Amino acid sequence: MSANMSIPVENTTKRAILQYLKKHKTSYLGEILKNLSLSYTKGYKYMEELKNEGLVENRLSPPKYNLVE
Repeated sequence: MSANMSIPVENTTKRAILQYLKKHKTSYLGEILKNLSLSYTKGYKYMEELKNEGLVENRLSPPKYNLVE
């Protein structure tokens, strides 16, 4: 995702997650949930949806997410 590309989702929570990752580059799931005040269940659900949409990826365990460039 290029630096001047707008966040391509309408869901405000998903958009907040993408904006957080855009600012912080790579984060653990717990960091994202804490900073956005999301429950684990809700946050994990949105991260899986974003992953399935090809907007984020995780390669480490525990999951550390980043935007797909």
